[in-house]
Amino acid sequence: MFDEASLRQACETPGYCGPLADDRPHITVAWVKPFIWAILLYRGGIRRDELLACLTPLVPTDDLRCGVFDSLLGLQRDDRNLLELRIDEAIAEEVEAGSLRYNDARDLWVLTGGEGKRTAISCACTMNSQLPFHLLDEEAMAQLPAPF
Repeated sequence: MFDEASLRQACETPGYCGPLADDRPHITVAWVKPFIWAILLYRGGIRRDELLACLTPLVPTDDLRCGVFDSLLGLQRDDRNLLELRIDEAIAEEVEAGSLRYNDARDLWVLTGGEGKRTAISCACTMNSQLPFHLLDEEAMAQLPAPF
């Protein structure tokens, strides 16, 4: 972290372009999951690119460079950066937990019936939020008697 005095002193230096160190920590899966659930509670479905757009301004620039952490993580060189890797891991964990499934027709990740509803209710209660409208509509339709 930088204190105010050293930043003020550095600003007076000719050619100063800003701090050379980024004090934002590297992205983790645990930081991606709240963004997943915030978008799911609002819309009921999420795309990978939406998460990428939400998190890009918040992460350090090193997390956006391709190939920086490949040797540390033991990965083969590909075109994904650390942020994209963490987003894919977070979505995979939610799929493995049974909360999300991929909808081919709409090209997005949506809540599942059992575990997805339970987790959405827990998230909504924790954040004093509202459940997605389609989830409420499905529950209402399940409670209606069958037509004659």
